[in-house]
Amino acid sequence: MKNKKTIDITGTIVISKNHKEVFEYFSNFTNDTFWRKEINETKVNTGRIELNSIISQDSFLSKRIPHHIAIYKCKELLSNKSIIIETTNENSFWQNNSRQITELSENTTEVIYRIQFDFDIVKYGLGFGLPKSLVNFYTKITMNKYLSKLKTILEK
Repeated sequence: MKNKKTIDITGTIVISKNHKEVFEYFSNFTNDTFWRKEINETKVNTGRIELNSIISQDSFLSKRIPHHIAIYKCKELLSNKSIIIETTNENSFWQNNSRQITELSENTTEVIYRIQFDFDIVKYGLGFGLPKSLVNFYTKITMNKYLSKLKTILEK
């Protein structure tokens, strides 16, 4: 269902915390409400995320669309390393969310966060289109803010 016109942004941050603790928090999408301000709620059909779990995320796209529900399936899960979720076919817009961690030392972890999404969701959310370069710029800035917030939460 991937559209040719997608936004694809990757961000990286180093967190001073054990990699297992970072992965446990970062891979649990129900924690997204604490570090991603557009997420209203996340539900997981299996309670704890595992391979093939179905994840439902209610997100704020705009005042026009304050509750957008996206349904994802966990398509990859490597314990303490990476998780990838992707929207299922019943969604109107394709999205992919990839989270990877690397242990740099006993208490230092690199986090790599990649989001890919159908560019058309921007017009749906706003009611009008924006240049792709502007959406890329905004998404990168937002991702960096979110990763900083994640770092603050995990380093407490």
